[in-house]
Amino acid sequence: MSNTLRGVVQNTGFLQGSVYGGGRTASAPKITTVTLLSSKWIEIGSNLYSQSITISGVTPNSKIDLNPSVTQLAVFHEKDLAFVVENDDGVITVWCIGQKPTGDYTMQATITEVIING
Repeated sequence: MSNTLRGVVQNTGFLQGSVYGGGRTASAPKITTVTLLSSKWIEIGSNLYSQSITISGVTPNSKIDLNPSVTQLAVFHEKDLAFVVENDDGVITVWCIGQKPTGDYTMQATITEVIING
């Protein structure tokens, strides 16, 4: 059985992160930078796109939250974009709901190790 952790960026200007399935923080969060390239988005369905990213040091118990700039949030809101980060046993996928992003976005990401309640 895989443990899937998700972090969320909403286009409303508010950031929201959740640990699905329950859990608690195992250590202090780490900060890194991620880049979402416009050329890497794969259309999965109507208004649904994904791309895999690699983040050094991520484990199957890492929850990743994207922290875009205020300018990026304004662009996401204007273009009606929402992003969800999924960690499926250490494989990181960023999902985009809305139209296919046409720009490259580099932003901060917070990585939190969690203990899954079993």
